[in-house]
Amino acid sequence: MTDPLPKSPETAAPARVEKGWRDLPESIAKPAMHVVPPRPLNAVTLLRSLRSNWKKASFYGLIVGALLAAVVWVFLPPTRPSAYTKLRLIPSDQSETIRAPESQIDQRTHKELILSRLVLKKALEMPGIAELETIQERGSIDNAIKLLKREIVVDFPSGPEIIRIRLEGDRDREIGKLVTAVENSYMSEVTGRASAARQERYQEIHAQVTESEKRLKKIRDALENQLKDNSGTKATVEAQQMQFQSEYLSLMSELNNLEREESKTKSSLELLQNRLNSEDRFRIPEATINNFLTTDDEFIELTRKNRELNKMLEDYRKRYEPGSPTIVKIESDLTENQKKLDECRKQARKNLEEQAKDKFDKEARDSIASKQAELKVLANDIATLKLRRDSLKSKVSGRVLLDGKDIDLEQAQEEYASLKRKEAQAKLEITAKQGIEELEPATVEIPNDRERRVKISALGAIFGFGATLLLFAFLEFRARRLGGIDEIVLDVGMRLIGSLPKCPSKALLEHGLPEKPTASDLRWHTLLTESIDSARTILLHTARASQLKVVLITSAVASEGKSTVARALAQSLARSGRKTLLVDGDLRKPTLHEFFKMPVSPGVCEALRGEVNAEQALIDTPIANLTIMTAGRAERLSIQQLAMDGFGHIINELRDHFDFILIDSSPILPVADTLLMARHADSVLFSMFVNHTQLEKVNSAQHRLAQLDVLIAGAIVNGTREELYGYGNSQYVSMAK
Repeated sequence: MTDPLPKSPETAAPARVEKGWRDLPESIAKPAMHVVPPRPLNAVTLLRSLRSNWKKASFYGLIVGALLAAVVWVFLPPTRPSAYTKLRLIPSDQSETIRAPESQIDQRTHKELILSRLVLKKALEMPGIAELETIQERGSIDNAIKLLKREIVVDFPSGPEIIRIRLEGDRDREIGKLVTAVENSYMSEVTGRASAARQERYQEIHAQVTESEKRLKKIRDALENQLKDNSGTKATVEAQQMQFQSEYLSLMSELNNLEREESKTKSSLELLQNRLNSEDRFRIPEATINNFLTTDDEFIELTRKNRELNKMLEDYRKRYEPGSPTIVKIESDLTENQKKLDECRKQARKNLEEQAKDKFDKEARDSIASKQAELKVLANDIATLKLRRDSLKSKVSGRVLLDGKDIDLEQAQEEYASLKRKEAQAKLEITAKQGIEELEPATVEIPNDRERRVKISALGAIFGFGATLLLFAFLEFRARRLGGIDEIVLDVGMRLIGSLPKCPSKALLEHGLPEKPTASDLRWHTLLTESIDSARTILLHTARASQLKVVLITSAVASEGKSTVARALAQSLARSGRKTLLVDGDLRKPTLHEFFKMPVSPGVCEALRGEVNAEQALIDTPIANLTIMTAGRAERLSIQQLAMDGFGHIINELRDHFDFILIDSSPILPVADTLLMARHADSVLFSMFVNHTQLEKVNSAQHRLAQLDVLIAGAIVNGTREELYGYGNSQYVSMAK
C-alpha cells in the first residue's frame, strides 16, 4: 500500500460535520416519508407493465398454451354421432271461424307432444325398436322412455314451421332408427287428432246448416200466410211486392240525389266561410286603384306639379353645377311632392278596400245564410225519405212475426248462406293435406372429430397464452417496477444523479474494452464512460456544495447494479484526479475482490475484529488514485462489531487520507448491515435498474433511511434506453479512442 497522498486545497474535504437538515442545501434529498402515487388499472398500464418482462411472459405463455392444448387434445371427449329429421308444419288457410287445431299449437306444445310419454311409448312399440341394444340395455320400457326424453333434442332451426328432432348416441345405426320411430309416432298422433277434430267440426256445422234450413222454410211459410191474410190471393201478394219494390227503388234514387245536393251545398258553404276568413279577400288590383285616381282632383294636381318639377330640374341641371342651391331646392320640392303622391295612392287603396270589404261581407253573409237555410230544408227532406225508406224496406224484405219475435227474411237467408259456406269448407278440410309432413328423412351425421380437436386445442392454446400474458402483466403492475428515469423524480421523489445505458455486453460493462475492440465495443465504451462521468460531475458538485466525502452506494434489493455503479463511479473519480477509496461493504456476498482479482482478506471484517488496522486492509489497484478495501471473511464477531459502531471507527480512521470514500454496501431490505453503515456515511446514493427495481421497495428503503436521518444524495439508474444519449456519432467514438 502506498502512502496517502497529501490533499490539495481543491480536492480536500473537511471532516463530517453534524448539522441539522434545515442547514443543508436544497440539492440534497431530505428524509421524508414519501408515498408512491397509485397507478390506474387499465389496458394501457397493463401493457406498459408487461414491456419489462414480455420475453419471459411470452416464453411461459407458449409453454402454458402448449400444455393446455395438449391437455385439451388428450382429455377432450370424442363427439358422438347424431341423427336428425326435419318436419314441416303446413300452415292453415282457414277462416277465423273455422281454425285447424294445429294452427293454435305453439312451439312449446309441439316439443311437449314429441317428448310426451304417449308418443315415445308408441315409438318404442314399433317393429324392430325393442330389439335394439340401446333399448335392451335400459332393461324396461320406462327406463327407455326416460332415456329418450333426456337425450332427444327438439328445436326450430329455421322458423316456427320447421321442427327438427335430433338424437346423439354411440351407435349410429340405432339412433337413426330411433329418430325415425319417434317421427312416425308423432306424425301418427298429430294426424289422428287433426282428422278426428276436422270430422267433429264438420258434423257440428252440418247440424247448424240443417237447423238453419228448417228455420228459413218456416219463416217463408209464415210470411206467405201473412200476405195471403192481408190480400186474399197469392197473385195479389206478388203484385204488392212488385209495387213496393218499384216504390222503394224510386225512393232510394231520390234520396241519393238529395244527399248529393246536400254534399254540394256543404262544400259551397265551407268555401264561402274560408273566403270570408281569408286575409287576401280585400286585396285591390293596381289597375283599379289607377282608374280611381284618375278622377281624384288632388292626385291630378300633384301629378301635374310633379311633371313641372321634373322638367324644371332637367333644365336647371343643364345650366347649373350639381349641388347648387337651386337644384337642391327643386330636388327637395320634388321629393316632398312625391311623398304626397304616395300618400294619396295609399289613402285611395284604403278607401277602396273598405268599400270592397263592406260589399263582400254583405254578399258572403247573405250567401252563407241562404246556404244554411237550404241545408236545413235538405236535411228535413232526407230525414222524411229515410223514414219512408225504412217502412218500404220492411215490406220489400219481408219481415214476419214468428214465435213472438220480429224476424227479417233477408237476414235469415244471409245466415243460412254463411253456414252453407262453412259446411263446404269443413268438408274440404276432411280431404285436405294433413297438417304436418316430412321435410327430411332421418339422417345420421358422423362428425370430424380430428378437426374439432384441432380447433378446440388451438383455442385452448390461445387462451393459455393470453391468460399467462395477462397474469404476468397484472403481477408486473402490482410490482410497480421502474419504467423510466422520469419516475425517479415524479414517483419516487428522489434526485437523479445520472444514468447508465443498457449495454448489450455484460463483460464490456464490468471489465472494459477487450484487447481487440470492435467499432460497436468502442461506441458502447464511449457511451458508458461519458454517462458515468456525467454522474461523477453532478456528484462532485453536490459534494462540494454539501461537504460530502463518504458516499454509500446501495439498492433496495439485490441485482440492481449497485456494485457496477460503485466500481464505475470509483474509477471515474480516480480518472478525474481524486484520491478515491472503494470499500466492499457487502460483507455477506462480496464481489470486489473477484473483479480486481485480489485476495478477499484482509478486509473490512478483519478490521472490525481488530486483527488488522484500517490502513493495513487497504490495497492499491493498477488504476491511479484508486484504492480498495475488500470485505474480508465474514464471521459472527464481525457482524457484532458492525452493530457496535466498529465500522464508524474504520471510516473515521480513513476519512482524512482520501478525497472520496465510496462504500459498496448490501441491499437495504434483506439485511440490516447497510443501515448500520449508512449512519457513518455523509450521504447515500441509490442504484436502480429500469424494468427491474420495484418502486414500493425503494419507497420502503427510503422510509428506513429517513428514520435514521440519513441523507439521500440521489439515484443512478441502470439499463436506460440508448436513444437518451447522443454519443453514437462516429466523431465521438474516434475521440474516445
